[in-house]
Amino acid sequence: MPVVLFYFEKSEDISIPFNEFSRLVREKKVRDLVVDEKTVRGERTDGAEAKKFSANLVQPEVARLLDESGTSYSQANERGSW
Repeated sequence: MPVVLFYFEKSEDISIPFNEFSRLVREKKVRDLVVDEKTVRGERTDGAEAKKFSANLVQPEVARLLDESGTSYSQANERGSW
């Protein structure tokens, strides 16, 4: 009996800091965005090697303050309770 192998490309999102995501949005270098309560996922269009990305969302007032200061940042993932 012949064996048939299927190759599926594994597409994992690369986590990027929220301020990098913000920069990519301002430069119009993202597409196919999906936003939920805590994260945003999508594709970069700036020629980066890793096209698919995810970023944790940050509270707007905190993001604004950090953007104005030029500070790199990202929101931590919440840990589930066991």
